[in-house]
Formats: sequence, C-alpha cells, structure tokens
Amino acid sequence: MTRFIDGPAKGKTLMLRRAPLLLRVVIDRDSKVVDALDQLDDEPRLTEEIHVYRVKGTVGSCFISTRPRRAGGVYAIAEYEYYRDQPGESVRSRVAWRTWCRRQPEADLVQ
Repeated sequence: MTRFIDGPAKGKTLMLRRAPLLLRVVIDRDSKVVDALDQLDDEPRLTEEIHVYRVKGTVGSCFISTRPRRAGGVYAIAEYEYYRDQPGESVRSRVAWRTWCRRQPEADLVQ
C-alpha cells in the first residue's frame, strides 16, 4: 500500500497505518528486512540503518477487513521518494527525529 520509488528501499511495498510527510525507513544490517517507523512511538533497533523518505503526491487510505480482526483496519496508500538531506544516525531517538523534522526548510517539503 505504501511504495518506495527510489533509494535503499526502492521497489518495496509496506502496509503502514500512517503516511507522514517525512518517514524513517529502516533496513536491518543483518537480515536486510525493510520496515518503516510510521507510528508515533516507533523506535529503530540498534541493528537497523535509518533512511529518510518524503511523501510524494496525494495520500489516500483504505480499509482492509481480515480474520483475525487485529490484522485488518485502515492502511495508508502513499508513495515515497528518498529525501536528499539524510540525517543518518542523528535521528535515532523520537525526540531527535521530531526536532530534525521541524528544522527542515518548508521549501524542501512542498511538492
């Protein structure tokens, strides 16, 4: 539902509940598993490299009904592009991530 068009996560599709303007995508150094930290309380693992992506275009949503019910719900439909200003390890904590996002120039965020 959420697709990545370039960068290290190019070609990957994830089922995410949120589609924020800026998104931390993590890739495990050992297993190469790609995930995204879309929830407000998400934190990267020590073995995960952090990459920042920016939403591109319009964001939508869909409801998926499944059994068991806990797997279903509302999911984001979005496309992300690799953000040019990569902060690296400096955004590992939620506080640092939020501070970094607030400091990004508005011109870089507007499409």
